Amino acid sequence: MGYRSEVIAVFYCNDPKDYPAMKLFIDENLVDGEVEWVREHVYEEVSGHRKYIRFQVDDVKWYESYSDVQAFNKFVEAFKSLADGEGSTLTWAYEFVRIGEDLGDIEAHESDGADNVLSVSRVVDINI
Repeated sequence: MGYRSEVIAVFYCNDPKDYPAMKLFIDENLVDGEVEWVREHVYEEVSGHRKYIRFQVDDVKWYESYSDVQAFNKFVEAFKSLADGEGSTLTWAYEFVRIGEDLGDIEAHESDGADNVLSVSRVVDINI
């Protein structure tokens, strides 16, 4: 088998006027990007009056050496360079969480403008 993770990332704007440009950037660089597998896990959603883009995949081998993971990370770096770049007035934000199989294996990172919309909660089940 192998080591599996749950991965989620959200892309959103702190000012709704920036959303159309962010969505266009995501559509052109992630949705129409080089890895079909990544595209299959991208969803546009609305919460209240706020739109956001969610990338989520469960039970995945998320290794830095995999081409789909590299493509996603390359996209995130381009996104963050626009959102957080020197002189940027965009309110784009990004948050990422990967939860691995081991209890302490949680990776999280975010862009400078993040509002901390993702939170992690581990639950214990009894499977007898």
